[in-house]
Amino acid sequence: MPQKRRAAENAAEKTAVAKKAGAKSAASNKAATGSIAEARRAKAANSAAAGPRQSRLSALHVDVPNVGRIRIIQVKAANVVEHLGGSSATARVLGVARSQPGRWVRGTEAPSAASTKQVVDLDYVLSRLQQLYGPEVAREWLTSPNSYLDGARPLDVLMAEGPSDVIKAIDATIGGAYA
Repeated sequence: MPQKRRAAENAAEKTAVAKKAGAKSAASNKAATGSIAEARRAKAANSAAAGPRQSRLSALHVDVPNVGRIRIIQVKAANVVEHLGGSSATARVLGVARSQPGRWVRGTEAPSAASTKQVVDLDYVLSRLQQLYGPEVAREWLTSPNSYLDGARPLDVLMAEGPSDVIKAIDATIGGAYA
C-alpha cells in the first residue's frame, strides 16, 4: 500500500511540475509572440522603405574568374539578350522598357520577380535549343509556328504558359517526332 501511495504522490508531483512549466511556457510563448509580431512589423516597414522586392535568384551571386562577383541573373540575362538579338528584341519579348535588359546585364538594376522568371525560363529553353542549333536557327525556331504546339510559336507558349510544353516540343524535335 505505501508503494502505491508513493507512486500516486510522485505522479501528482510530476503533474504539478508539468503544469507549472506549462504556465511558464504559455507566458513565454505569449511574450515571444508579441516580440515576433513586433519583429515582423519592423521587417515589413524596412522592406517597404527598401523599395521593390527582388526575387531570390536576383540576389544570388557567383564568382566569375577575371570578372569578379556577379549576380546569376546577370549571366542568364546576358545569354538571353545575346541569343534573342539584343536588348531591344529581349525587351519586346518580355514586355519591359527597351533599356531594362541592358541594365540587368550590367547589374545596375535587378529584374522584377516576374521578369526574373521569364528570363530564367528563356535561358533554359535557349540552353536546350543550343544542343540542336546555332543562335540564329534557335531564334527562328522560337519565333516560327510549331506543329507540336498546334501551330503556336514556341516563344508565345513559353511566355504564356511556361517552359514545359516548349521543352516537350524541343524533346520531340530531338527525337525526330512530328505532330
